[in-house]
Amino acid sequence: MTLVQVREQLKGVKGKKYWRSVDELAGTAEFQAAVEREFPSSAQEWVDPVSRRGFMKLMGASMALAGLAGCTKQPDEPIYPYVKAPEDLILGKPMYFASAHPFVTGAVPLLVKSDQFRPIKVDGNPEHPYNHGSSDPFSQGTLLELYDPDRSQHVTYRGENREWAEFAQALQVKAAASKDGTGIYFLSATITSPTLARQWKAVQAAYPKATLVQYDPAIAGTALQNGQAVQYNLADADVIVSLDADFLSGAAYPGFHKLVGDYAARRKNPAAGMNRLYAIESTPTTTGLKAEHRLGLRASEIPAFAAALAAAVGAPGAGGPAYGWTDEQKKFLAAVAKDLKASAGKSVVIPGLYQDASVEALAAAINSALGNTGKTVLIASETAVPIPSDQIAGFKALVADMNAGKVDWLVILNSNPIYSAPADLEFATAFDKVNIVAHLGSHLNETGQISHWHIPSAHYLESWSDARAYDGTVSIVQPLIDPLYGGRTAHHVLQSLLNEPMLSPYEAVRETWKPVIKGDFETGWRKALHDGWIADTAYATGAASGSAKLSAVPAPASKDALEIIFRPDSNVYDGWWSNVGWLQELPKPVTNLSWDNAALVSGATLTKLGLEEDNIIELTVDGRKVKAPVIVVPGHPDNSVTVQLGYGRSFAGRVGSGAGFNAYLIRTTDAPFYATGTLAKVDGTWGLAITKSHFQDHRSARVSGEGNGNNSLEADEAINERGIIRYATLDQYKADPGFANEGETHSKTEMDTSLFPNWPYNEANAWGMSIDMNSCTGCNACIVSCYAENNIAVVGKQQVRIGRNMQWLRIDTYFEGDLSAPRAHFQPMACQHCENAPCEQVCPVGATVHTPEGLNMMVYNRCVGTRYCSNNCPYKVRRFNFLLFSDYETESLKLSRNPDVSVRSRGVMEKCTYCVQRISAAKIEADKDNRLIADGEIVTACQQACPASAITFGNINDKGSRVAKLHSDGRSYQVLADQNTRPRTKYVAAVLNLNQELEEGPVEHAPAKG
Repeated sequence: MTLVQVREQLKGVKGKKYWRSVDELAGTAEFQAAVEREFPSSAQEWVDPVSRRGFMKLMGASMALAGLAGCTKQPDEPIYPYVKAPEDLILGKPMYFASAHPFVTGAVPLLVKSDQFRPIKVDGNPEHPYNHGSSDPFSQGTLLELYDPDRSQHVTYRGENREWAEFAQALQVKAAASKDGTGIYFLSATITSPTLARQWKAVQAAYPKATLVQYDPAIAGTALQNGQAVQYNLADADVIVSLDADFLSGAAYPGFHKLVGDYAARRKNPAAGMNRLYAIESTPTTTGLKAEHRLGLRASEIPAFAAALAAAVGAPGAGGPAYGWTDEQKKFLAAVAKDLKASAGKSVVIPGLYQDASVEALAAAINSALGNTGKTVLIASETAVPIPSDQIAGFKALVADMNAGKVDWLVILNSNPIYSAPADLEFATAFDKVNIVAHLGSHLNETGQISHWHIPSAHYLESWSDARAYDGTVSIVQPLIDPLYGGRTAHHVLQSLLNEPMLSPYEAVRETWKPVIKGDFETGWRKALHDGWIADTAYATGAASGSAKLSAVPAPASKDALEIIFRPDSNVYDGWWSNVGWLQELPKPVTNLSWDNAALVSGATLTKLGLEEDNIIELTVDGRKVKAPVIVVPGHPDNSVTVQLGYGRSFAGRVGSGAGFNAYLIRTTDAPFYATGTLAKVDGTWGLAITKSHFQDHRSARVSGEGNGNNSLEADEAINERGIIRYATLDQYKADPGFANEGETHSKTEMDTSLFPNWPYNEANAWGMSIDMNSCTGCNACIVSCYAENNIAVVGKQQVRIGRNMQWLRIDTYFEGDLSAPRAHFQPMACQHCENAPCEQVCPVGATVHTPEGLNMMVYNRCVGTRYCSNNCPYKVRRFNFLLFSDYETESLKLSRNPDVSVRSRGVMEKCTYCVQRISAAKIEADKDNRLIADGEIVTACQQACPASAITFGNINDKGSRVAKLHSDGRSYQVLADQNTRPRTKYVAAVLNLNQELEEGPVEHAPAKG
């Protein structure tokens, strides 16, 4: 498939259509072949026709073996009762503890569910002022990280098992011999704990020549390494401009939870006023694709654009290099500048982390000139990082000292420099010149493999610590379980050099906050542990004093030069979560790629270089090379390639080792964010796992109106304008608030049109869900939360490639418009719990049934695996266990599972249940109190995780409930209502607040008909 073929297919084709992949857009033969079968390329394993004689042979063998292997079951295990049960344990009743995920961009306050003293679910703290209960994929994934069977389990010295005390003594002896710490270096991940920072200052006072170097590959060189003290208040912003800032995609951007929440809150009620988002970005992100107006530029062009924007709004001292902007870019610049000035004091410009330092300074100058500082832009009184440093300069100095023989002991704390160090420093060569290297890490990773000492690191759910959230509020990191493998923390390492080497992290944290907690300390301490944070510790904020200091703006690279952009991965970040199966299998936002990273390019660049998707290419930067697969991403700037960090691991573990390619091999200290390089095609294809268009619509051309009956569900939407995606501009909405349910293509359910009688809901409850398309940013937090809550299995790359991924919830990305500058719509899609459920009508054994409260339920013990239900489901949300995907053997993984949800075996169909276990728990509590279930008392896992509050669940029989009100809203609609399935999940149509000066009808395309 080439882009030349795509464009040939699209000549003269216009209309309001949607598409989900370039293959679908072009209507290629490969795409048609892929959708001809429900489960691509492996359906023959199960459904290829056989003769009558062959059928009888197979059935005879099956019957003969039925007594031996009728079904796959969990092995029998002895069960031992408590001789004396703990006083505070009630079997079957979980407990909840407040803690925090100490992430480098800011701590995420958590409320962790514990069953029989083992953490089984991580969610945001609903009472915390920062995130109000929301979370993110990283925080959700840390639960599986805790139970990772590949975690390091022993202290070792030169490969032999030792004890922690032996290492501590060796370090103490070395420190005492040096007297002042000469020759002792610490290389640490960015320190986020105030207590750890206090301990380091104490170590430095005792050993003044000991050296600390902080290095995080995803943070080094950014404003965050210096303790970025800027906070953004989007609740009061009418106009938002992103300068390569991906603040809606995930926790990799500081303040993600609050920024998404504030952004989405201004889009809930369009009649009350909406914000407007402009995005100028170097690689397609959910932030850019959610924007009303988006401009794709190469990374080197963004500083010059920011300078031009600063000059246009009248920021003093703003000036940049002369550059030949196109007419379209000039128009975009003028419109943004005019809108910003019209919203002075109620606008905000947000700079990206991975940009030249001048972009941050220019954004500050623009905000100051517009009067935004102190209103939508707040300056914190303290830095977010307790020990700010220039991480790249510090790391370079460390390597120089290693090469010079000045480093006698190097203690590495939760860092993996052998894998992630900049390529130009040749860290592995310098590593060999150090006398003793000690490595504290969760895994025996690339660095741990060759270190002299290795110490297992305790997980944050196993250890005491502290951290600050984005707003500065101090959260206590409270353990929920003893270290599974006797792990230690950086607190232990530093404390071993102080006067009280046996002081525990618990006592160290208490010592830090004794001067801060007011009144009786023990009372205040217990309150902090209960609430999850220490009151009155948020940063004081206000306007900055003085004017912003502008730095020189670099000139953009030549328009013919190929730029290579480096970004942390949205799933595994910098490689930290490489061995977390939930995150590896999670389809990435925008690309839907799982289990790999790839070189992302535009369609024009692909054509120019004579490539096809999935070709292997070789990227070269300053003579350093790496091979990678290539894919097209709609909206990517031309002459630019984006690569994600965090893949290509050698010693990540059984899940992460060998996945993807290592982009660190071409990343250097002088160009950590983007560099110029070359690209060349090499032989072979990679074999990527991309989860788009795995879902087939079997209906004939007579029913669907177009096509040959073998289209994907997405293709039918694109061809027939089924109204799956519905939106209007703000002006259109004001003129016609009921737009979402009007017109021939916007079908509505007719309750008297059915062969079956309507379900009577005489019970008090009738459950339903509402999803706000205006708020959803496609961040994927809901999917990982569903993994954890419902014991969903990880199937692996090859099974994903053939359409067997088991996620109960997916986020469909629908692109609209031109391939080079599309608009995107993100639609969470799970079981719709239909009133006229097609699955219920075809199951021969009654395994899928309707409950008196309107739920469409699966009875796993009845299911015999015919898969008729999946064939008959127009939403393609059912998942079949073709193989035994659940791991019944690994002991540590058993601890992670939710005991309220069955672990499914081979041959069973499964799907979203609206978290029926949570419904049942709430019903039991309400029955005990002899009351009705209160609105909002039941929160589904996906709803709980969503930082945008896009998902609402409740009782639609209660007309005063939030979900009932949303269902009756004029913007609410049902997907595929023309099928008369009567889904219980409704979607709230989006409203876009477009700038009329930029709103020219884009050239839009439909897929070729096949």
